[in-house]
Amino acid sequence: MDHRPDRILKQAQLWVVEIHDPRFSTDQVSQTKFQQWLNRSAAHADAFVRSSRTFERLECLRRLPDTYLDELLQRYRCEQKGPRRAPWRRWLSAAAAVCLGVILPLVPRPLTAAATLYMTQVGEQRTVVLTDGSTLRLNSGTRIVVQPLGRYREIDLLEGETYFSVPPNLRQPVRIFTSADTIIGNGSEFDVTQVNGRVEVLAVRGPVSVMSFDSTGAPRRQHIIGRTDGANSNPLSLRAGETATIRTPQDGANVLLDSHTPLEIERLLAWRKGILAFSNQSAAEVVASFNRYNGQQMAIADRDIAELRLSGDFQFNDTASFIRALQRLYPTLQIVAELQPTGAIVLSRRTSRPQPSERHGVGEFL
Repeated sequence: MDHRPDRILKQAQLWVVEIHDPRFSTDQVSQTKFQQWLNRSAAHADAFVRSSRTFERLECLRRLPDTYLDELLQRYRCEQKGPRRAPWRRWLSAAAAVCLGVILPLVPRPLTAAATLYMTQVGEQRTVVLTDGSTLRLNSGTRIVVQPLGRYREIDLLEGETYFSVPPNLRQPVRIFTSADTIIGNGSEFDVTQVNGRVEVLAVRGPVSVMSFDSTGAPRRQHIIGRTDGANSNPLSLRAGETATIRTPQDGANVLLDSHTPLEIERLLAWRKGILAFSNQSAAEVVASFNRYNGQQMAIADRDIAELRLSGDFQFNDTASFIRALQRLYPTLQIVAELQPTGAIVLSRRTSRPQPSERHGVGEFL
């Protein structure tokens, strides 16, 4: 859910720029996301219409020939220097200057300032170093927009996961926007994940504040679960080693707090080294994690397999090692991995089956 009207306008401006990219016409995923965003409320549609009109006006100015603009500038300079300048001309020049001073600041910042989109594909990771010294480590399938202007260094986490290392800057602290909340950090290290409607913030070092807002920009009531002191504070100040998981029902934000040991934090952040580290987690959770990093998806056809527990470290693109580990740990279940015609891998228990040639090309993977 969007936080404030100005946030909706900023998102609309970014969508206007994106749909004018020639690649948008063939990107079904982006088209679906844009339609979902547009249908959220009338405020989204109104902001998009206004941003589109501004973009069209700017495009008209951009298409003017440079020679024509040079002639206009030269004529203006000559009139400025000429001895006979009618009062109405002086008034018109002054009015034009006032209009430019009023209109230019209203031109959407993402269309005129250095708003930058950084993204990673599935299975890709990337490190971005900003001009202020902040380091952003983007996990698989992540999209962020960096806007360095204004009182804050603003970053929109559209989806995915990013590890932030932010140097102190009292004049311009960093502010990260997600669908559920706003995270403010200064001289901090923290990890933010936004996947499938869940937002998770892990504080590693330094002050990290979490604030929730409704669609009008008003602070949203936070129901804090897991801490007795300041249970309904907004903003919520996270301590080093704490994780806040946020979901936003209609009546307020439910924030689940959890504390982690240094070893657990290292496991949670092992993805920065290309490793998926699991500790007594279900096979269903492990498969979901692998699917975040691989185009070839896995599925579990048997509930008993989905509930199996295992621990271990795996390279995020090494699904075969995970399947072999599961087979070694639970040999009596006779787990098999079958490659489907779609390219997906399905885990199930071995049964008396017809030969692969009789199963329309479905073969055993491991």
